[in-house]
Amino acid sequence: MWDEEHNHHLFTDQALTLAQPLLDAIASFGLEMLLPAATPTLQASGTKNFTRPDNVFGSDSLECRLTSCDVTPELRPPKTDHFPISTSIDVSVHHEESERRRNFRNVDWPEFRHTLQEQLASAHALTREIQSVEDFNSILTSVMQAVEYTIDVHVPVSTPTPYTK
Repeated sequence: MWDEEHNHHLFTDQALTLAQPLLDAIASFGLEMLLPAATPTLQASGTKNFTRPDNVFGSDSLECRLTSCDVTPELRPPKTDHFPISTSIDVSVHHEESERRRNFRNVDWPEFRHTLQEQLASAHALTREIQSVEDFNSILTSVMQAVEYTIDVHVPVSTPTPYTK
């Protein structure tokens, strides 16, 4: 694109030195060109040549919300040479469903302990002796099932408000 002879003046030492701060800023902020390549943004008044002096940059997070970015020559006001650039960005807010979770503050703890003790006793989880890895895994499974059952029975489920941290 830039290899044509008429662009040779853009690659002098002075031009490159002047452009470097802009290139550094674009790179350090991770900006991307949003306007499609080779889109003319100006029609010279005298020669009627099309050029592209205007650019639109945006971050990755903005680019993924970009709906459109293009020139609208039909909206160009009289006696101007630059085309208006119309950029549309999706700024809709997506609401997440509130995660339902257990409310341990509203538990009747004596009842909870009683049910848990019954569950552990019926599974003989606390009286069995551990003699092997298999025994350990079996007892662990029994304890976990007893705890999960007791939580299901005694701990209410709540849906936090959207304002909850």
